[in-house]
Amino acid sequence: SAVAQLSTLGINPTPPMKIFCATIALLTFWRFGDELRGQGVMLQFEPPQQLAPGGGVEEDGFIFSAPKAPQFVNGGGLSFRNPTPGLGNANGLNTVPYNGTYYAVPFTSSEPVLQKVDGSQFQLESMDLAAYSATFSATNTIDLTGYYAAGGTITAELVFNGTVNGATSDFHTFVFGAQWSNLTRVTMFDSVPWGSGVGFSIDNIAVMSVPEPG
Repeated sequence: SAVAQLSTLGINPTPPMKIFCATIALLTFWRFGDELRGQGVMLQFEPPQQLAPGGGVEEDGFIFSAPKAPQFVNGGGLSFRNPTPGLGNANGLNTVPYNGTYYAVPFTSSEPVLQKVDGSQFQLESMDLAAYSATFSATNTIDLTGYYAAGGTITAELVFNGTVNGATSDFHTFVFGAQWSNLTRVTMFDSVPWGSGVGFSIDNIAVMSVPEPG
């Protein structure tokens, strides 16, 4: 079964400076998938993927890209997988996550970004995460930062065990509260115990557009 660590969110509006605490609830991968479909948009990376100008993929008015993180000289980029289940499902040599559908894979040294095509506000509701492959079957910690349209940020650490067996249990679903609204972009950065900026797997990003005030 999916194992993940509940995380603390730090909300940093400016001004004034305040700190709130909340938790990210973990739901099983298959339980909540259809519940959000009528309430917003779910980015699922199914073909044909529409490439966005400057890199990344565009889907339902959103862009998900994986540019190089600023601290690295090389890296970044994005691919898509739809593997068969089971061990050794990557050319018989390695095992990659499986969920029965296509999903996105940001490469090593990337800092993925989620934003709307027109730069307007949105709410982040949930996402499914897994390790890059069985090679990274250790604790993965994804540092998530949301940028408020009014200024300030909200942050979270998404922690999961990273075990990859080529099964649906490879993915872990994180659900976000109302604090993750009125955002203009969200950035992500993954680390494992022996290194930072590692690649990871992501799918089913549930988002909702936020009407502009006035």
